[in-house]
Amino acid sequence: MKKIAKKMVMVIAVTSLFFSCGTKQVEEKSVSEESPKLKIEVEEKKAPEDPPNVKFAKELQKLLKENDRAGAIALFDSIPEELYAQKDMKVLYASLLMSDKQLEKAQEIADFLFEEFPDDTEVLELCSIIALARGDSSRQKTINNQILKTDPYNSAVNIQMADSYASGKKYKQALQYYKKALVKDSTNADALFGAGKMSFYSDDLKSAKNYFEKILENDPENAGALAYLGKLYYDEENFLKAAEYCEAALKQEPYNYDYRLDMGTYYRYLGRYEECLEQWKIAVSIDPEYFLAYAYLAGEYDAEGKFTEALENYRMVIKTNPKYWYAYESTAILEWHEKNWEAARNYFTKAWEISGKKDSSYALMIAATYWKQNDKVNMKKFLQQAMKLTTDRESVDFLMLRFYNDNYVKAAETTLKKNIEKLSNTNKKGKMWYYLGLYYELSGTESGAAEWYSKVISLQAPMFFEYRLAEWSLQ
Repeated sequence: MKKIAKKMVMVIAVTSLFFSCGTKQVEEKSVSEESPKLKIEVEEKKAPEDPPNVKFAKELQKLLKENDRAGAIALFDSIPEELYAQKDMKVLYASLLMSDKQLEKAQEIADFLFEEFPDDTEVLELCSIIALARGDSSRQKTINNQILKTDPYNSAVNIQMADSYASGKKYKQALQYYKKALVKDSTNADALFGAGKMSFYSDDLKSAKNYFEKILENDPENAGALAYLGKLYYDEENFLKAAEYCEAALKQEPYNYDYRLDMGTYYRYLGRYEECLEQWKIAVSIDPEYFLAYAYLAGEYDAEGKFTEALENYRMVIKTNPKYWYAYESTAILEWHEKNWEAARNYFTKAWEISGKKDSSYALMIAATYWKQNDKVNMKKFLQQAMKLTTDRESVDFLMLRFYNDNYVKAAETTLKKNIEKLSNTNKKGKMWYYLGLYYELSGTESGAAEWYSKVISLQAPMFFEYRLAEWSLQ
């Protein structure tokens, strides 16, 4: 909307100026021929009403400035015929309709303009953008090629091509087209913003900063540029500067979900935890159907040991994004901590299913929840199912599943321990130590459990969830 307003402000200004100048000349002539007394009386009279064209132009300019797209479109129902005869007014109307997703009406106007002005660059740009919005890639390509033959550095077309590459994550190609768009229009905000993002994604942070700062030279309140500069300072671990830029972006767009997430992150690194949580709660209120803010809140509450609040938010992550597998594991772990065995089993089961029923850790935790409820029958049924899905019968995973399933056999325990010690992967070894400790705990051998849990803790916080469970068991 802002781009449309900026593009057409000259048309409206010229229209207003033309009619207002004519009126002013008449007024000055009539006043200059009268006596001083009469001149005062004339000046005190009410100013004459603007001609229809000027009145329309002023009202349209006001609506565009206020970003009132619906009002601007509705105003065209009363546009004077002589004003609508202007090509630029038709282009503006079609652009407004397109931005309002009224593509059929926009296309009708564009087709009329194309017949009248088949070589006009502005008309061709309009036709190209409408073709893009309608998904007519063939027509878009044809029009773009026509434009580029005579204007290879056309900003609109090069930005379109850059956007296409960017959406396919072809950042280097996209950057080249954004740069071409800047050759003839070095202050084009869309091209600068695109070039800044592509540089950011390509880890050319210095260039990214230059592009975003260039935008701010012409538009100090550009929210997108401010927000990305915040990201850049965050990457430099200058969290205070990052927060300042993000705060400035939020003044322009207070309901921007992504900016709220970023703001919360910056506050967190500044140690302002309550403000951090508040930002993510605002993000939830902006879009309660999107999962990410819930995930941020859950992770922070989890880190602070506020497990009730963490669980509430993990459950909302799952509700709003059932495919986000990590939330099932995190929720299951906290349900386990709260001794909600059935709930823990349900979430571990979902995580196991998402893993393709290949992760023995989830299978062992499912079995353990049955054991916690003294339901050995269903535990064994489940373990037998899990063992059938384990193809390598010599693996530690299979041996551990069988150890849980079978009645205790000393020889099986000895073999299992030897195979665990042979593991070269530290995380895998730590996991298996935990399940030995859990087996002893479930069997009522507390001292044996503590020994194995202590071995897990000696690894000093490796990246597997069983480490947390071992910590809790020793508390």
